[in-house]
Amino acid sequence: MDYENYRLTVKEIFIVILEAIAISILVSKLFFDSFWGMIICPIVIVALWKRKVMAVIQERRRILAGEFQMVLKNVSGSMLAGFSLENAFVQAQNELKQLYGENSLMYMELQNINNRVSMNTPIEGLLENLAERTRVEDIYNFADILSFAKRTGGNFVEIIDDTVNKMWAKYETSREIEVAISAKRLEQKVMNVIPIVLLAYMKTTSAEYMSVLYGNIVGIVFMCFCLVGYVGAIYLAEQILAIKV
Repeated sequence: MDYENYRLTVKEIFIVILEAIAISILVSKLFFDSFWGMIICPIVIVALWKRKVMAVIQERRRILAGEFQMVLKNVSGSMLAGFSLENAFVQAQNELKQLYGENSLMYMELQNINNRVSMNTPIEGLLENLAERTRVEDIYNFADILSFAKRTGGNFVEIIDDTVNKMWAKYETSREIEVAISAKRLEQKVMNVIPIVLLAYMKTTSAEYMSVLYGNIVGIVFMCFCLVGYVGAIYLAEQILAIKV
């Protein structure tokens, strides 16, 4: 599966276009009081398109990272019980099927890995390939540690168990942080809407007072700066809340 070149479905494309048209109409009416403002519609479509694609990719990575952690916990437990690494991954595939079903992202990847391992392909190479395609940091780290442990020898089971425990602790911390900032994300969405609501209120209740901002060069330039500042504030708020562990 290609995780980096996601293409929107017809339904998603239709929704993006409708959202872009709605936003363009709102901006042209509130900021410029002229449907000439609709010229920004293509820009909005491109921006929303990229935003939607990135959101889907990030959601896939988040789901894959969570399911991969469950795989590692199962692999570690199976190896402590005496299974080999390859058989531990087979057991993990069976467990993953019961937890998430055959259509889960990690199950399909794990099925492919186990099929190729059965044809004598090194499992660490397959994990490195998965990491390259998905760009999930935990898969990168585990693949590197697995390769290092196989090269250097030592207590292989203990190395894997210690690695899995540390990665699980990191994953739990990231989930706690995500829960903690979810309320802040909701507040951010509310704050994003407030300037538009205030502008609409002022334009509706004080049309004469706001009229100096429309239909003249100075007003257009001023409102352009306001629009750029508004979009910039939204972008900055999203970057602040995009905390990575």
